[in-house]
Amino acid sequence: MDSHATGTASPIAPPVKTETAPHSSPTHTAPRLVDSTLNPPQSAILGMHNITERAVVENGEIVARPVMFLALSYDHRIIDGRDAVQFLVSVKRSLEDPASMLLDI
Repeated sequence: MDSHATGTASPIAPPVKTETAPHSSPTHTAPRLVDSTLNPPQSAILGMHNITERAVVENGEIVARPVMFLALSYDHRIIDGRDAVQFLVSVKRSLEDPASMLLDI
């Protein structure tokens, strides 16, 4: 039985394609998030979904901003949840500020 959870990450995940599933409503065009199933010998899968404009609140105002969903499935028997979350946070920071990767800050 594979143990996994969406929402955290691991630095030892193999490169894997992610998928989106169409929504049944014709008026809804945003893809749903798809859970990834781990298959041995995988220990984690990081899903990086497409970037779409979404309404967010900034300084009390609703504004459109580009948003990307990250999803992580990992095997809790192999990877500690704290390490997985720290990795996912570092991926998020790197995506929000790509210059930091180049400057190593």
